[in-house]
Amino acid sequence: MLLLLLLLSPETALACRYNVRDVGFVDLETETYHLYGFIRPETPADTVSLLRQLPAAALRDCNIQVEIVNAAGPTNHPALKHLSRGIADSLPTAVLVSPDGQALPLTLSRPGQSFHDSLASALGEVASSVKREEILRTTSQAFAGVLLVEGDSADGNERARQAISRAIEAIRTQMQSMPKAVAEPPAMIVLEAAALLQERILLWSLGLEATRTALPRAVVLYGRARWIGPVMKGEEISEPNLTGLLSIIGADCECGLDVAWTLGTRLPVRWEEARHAQVAKALGFDPENPLVKVEVSRIAGRFSSSRAPSVSYQELALSADPTPTAGDAPAVGSLESKNGSGGTPPGRPAAETVPLLATSPVLSRALISLAALAAVSVSAGLFLYWRLGRGRPK
Repeated sequence: MLLLLLLLSPETALACRYNVRDVGFVDLETETYHLYGFIRPETPADTVSLLRQLPAAALRDCNIQVEIVNAAGPTNHPALKHLSRGIADSLPTAVLVSPDGQALPLTLSRPGQSFHDSLASALGEVASSVKREEILRTTSQAFAGVLLVEGDSADGNERARQAISRAIEAIRTQMQSMPKAVAEPPAMIVLEAAALLQERILLWSLGLEATRTALPRAVVLYGRARWIGPVMKGEEISEPNLTGLLSIIGADCECGLDVAWTLGTRLPVRWEEARHAQVAKALGFDPENPLVKVEVSRIAGRFSSSRAPSVSYQELALSADPTPTAGDAPAVGSLESKNGSGGTPPGRPAAETVPLLATSPVLSRALISLAALAAVSVSAGLFLYWRLGRGRPK
């Protein structure tokens, strides 16, 4: 027993507490969207009052911070770089800025509406949408969600649906062997081509335009509406690529996997207390607990690879052999930034990730320890047998 205790280190003896999906529900408060409202000194007082009060109420429980900026104030304010001449001519106005720095101008004054109604309508569009709510419902209850943005090609849409369905089925068959049980397998979420304009905030947060395209596009989402991996389009939406990303979500986060890059980017969503309580009960821990946040921060910062604060629009360059190999997830190719800012995608590309069933360092050490214990037990048995044999009368 003493030998066993010496062989089994505390890291080996203790099971991993979190998987990647668990970590996806923890808000480390490093991925906030910013809504900047711009005013002038001559902006009417009642308009300024509305800009200070309505956003705070409309964006409550959203991962969006609101700040009112005087366009005639200090020129070194970081928000002013997003105020172009055309936007400045229509003050008061607002700009929504994502964690990776892309900006979306918002129209606060609409024909035939009061400023109050126009502002409330714009804020409602920013805070939530039908498809973002569906994404939250899916990722809160299921293993993950795969968002399919349909294109104009019916054949392409059907091929993408079949690939997503096969990947979901592949993960469903693996769920029993995963480190932590999840009630429901991944689910497909479809955004029809006719509804693109209604989901322009969602598409913008993914680095996409709300315009129709010939090819379908797909992204993998999990946890608190986090986007992991690149945007796939056309034939890039394949079972191996999708299975590779989905497998990572079920992996232990403390068993040799670099979790930092898997955190992805959160979409702009409303995370209400009722949903939080439901998720905390299902997870078995409170993602908002400060001790949990400290632990997840330690896990995410344990590895030396750097991580940019967000994921910009990415394009897959498919590898020739997307088959999973030991120590690597199914190769989904190199990532090429499309936002023009030279931003770095998270940590390391998906081609360098670890598959769900790959042997972890902890498991390896446990197996070595058990093998050593078995060898000691066999040796002791042989020694006792030999001694007993020598002591027998001839």
